[in-house]
Formats: sequence, structure tokens, C-alpha cells
Amino acid sequence: MAKMLFSTAGTPVGSSGRALAIGLLWLFYLSGCSALTPPERADPSELRCLDGTARGIVTSLYFGLSRTGRPDISDRQWQSFVETEILPRFPGGFTIVDARGYWQGRSGATESERTKVFVLGRSGDAAEAAALAQIIAAYLWLFDQQAVGRTEQVACLGF
Repeated sequence: MAKMLFSTAGTPVGSSGRALAIGLLWLFYLSGCSALTPPERADPSELRCLDGTARGIVTSLYFGLSRTGRPDISDRQWQSFVETEILPRFPGGFTIVDARGYWQGRSGATESERTKVFVLGRSGDAAEAAALAQIIAAYLWLFDQQAVGRTEQVACLGF
């Protein structure tokens, strides 16, 4: 049996102590990995929510504020859009985050623009989906935009 020395903090010292500590870390790491499911293979129906939360959807919409050949969408224009198009459809609440979007342009150079990220926790019913589609359509039309980015995630929601 290997002799192990401990420092006053209780951590192993010496080569045999380090080897044992590293071996235990690998054991914990490997045992935990075998129980994890990669996100692309995860089944949303297997999501287990804690008390006080319920299964729902988190939708994020990404609104770029730049326009080709025209001035960027101003803070005042954005706020007006929120008040007339988003707030009436989701009066229960949502979050908007200031961000910066990056992508590779046609020339190969990295481009970026100011972006507003709208985040909404929702139940996933048809009325919400229709309201989101209306918001996207309004933004594209009002500000002559080409696209609004969108992500959807199954999550446990609680407020």
C-alpha cells in the first residue's frame, strides 16, 4: 500500500498522493460523463423540473439594428417598436438584452452590428407562436430587414 502524506489543509502531497488524487478525479469525471446525454440527443419529454417550475419554452429573437443604405434603427425607434408590437402581445413580461451580433460577410471579413435580444419564457401554445410570427413580420416590414434570428429551447420555467 502506498504511503500518503497530507498537508495541514488535508490535501495529498508527494507523487503517490498526486497520482491517487488525479486517478480519483478521472474516476469521478468518467462516471459522471456516462450519465450525461449530449444536447442533440436529449429528449425534451425527459426534462424533470424542480418544484415551483414547469416545462416550457424559452424563445429568443435577435433583432439586428443596422440597415443597408439607411441610418441604423435608433433607440427611440426600437422603444416605439417594443411598445406597439411586443408589449401588447406579451404583457405578462419578457426581457430585452443589448448585444452585438457577429458574422462573416460576403467578402470574408468579420462584420458586426448592434442587436436587441428578446427573451420570452412561454407555454408553447399556438397563440404565442402566432404572436411571435406577427412581431417578426412587423419588424421585417417596418425596418426593411432581411431576417430576425430565432432560437427555441425547452426549459423549466418559474417566476
